[in-house]
Amino acid sequence: MTRTNLICLPFAGGNAYSYNGFEKYFSGKLNMINPELPGRGVEFGRPLINDACVLADQLFNKIASKISHQPYAIYGHSMGSLLAYLIAIRIETEGLPAPVHLFCSGRKAPSLPATNQYHKLPDPELIAKLREYGGSPEEVLSNNEIMAIFLPIIRNDFEVSEAYKHQHGIKLNIPITVFIGNEDTVSYNEAAAWQNETNMKTDVLTYPGGHFFIFDHAETICNIILKNLITP
Repeated sequence: MTRTNLICLPFAGGNAYSYNGFEKYFSGKLNMINPELPGRGVEFGRPLINDACVLADQLFNKIASKISHQPYAIYGHSMGSLLAYLIAIRIETEGLPAPVHLFCSGRKAPSLPATNQYHKLPDPELIAKLREYGGSPEEVLSNNEIMAIFLPIIRNDFEVSEAYKHQHGIKLNIPITVFIGNEDTVSYNEAAAWQNETNMKTDVLTYPGGHFFIFDHAETICNIILKNLITP
């Protein structure tokens, strides 16, 4: 039986290894594909890209060979949700086989304008914001050498999300499932606005936790992804 590919796109500051902990919950029932972003992991040293559309186009070129011959879905958290949406739009405009499902977490709908400008914060305030978000160990945040490498990446990635200007017009024909944390800054209504991006059904599921609630509920989220992708 052909297994579905799940293309996983990382959050701000993330990389191709960000979802490694999810794989065990999929039990080999689908293939995780984790494209790397410029400037990190195996692409460390390559110039960062702070434009969401340019970055999405580059990622599209990386995954194009994975979307023609077998069913696939796309998942992204936070910045990754925006990239997942933009890649799906690119696929739609190219007339290529669409993903069977779009899974998004930790981000309001792309059609809602950004209100934060964290990428413009001075370093100490940006580090304080990262502490508030969670997801980054204190030993990393308090290490000047590590932060000298990490801060430009996270600042770039915040700009990817915060400088994005939505282009109205194209609507997807893909079901969307949105996961949010009840202590995150994304409200239920902002998550439900993902319905504006598709002609098909959008479900919003809420879990206890802040911005990185996905790691506290990884097994549950993975089971929901499987339920939507695997035919009994």
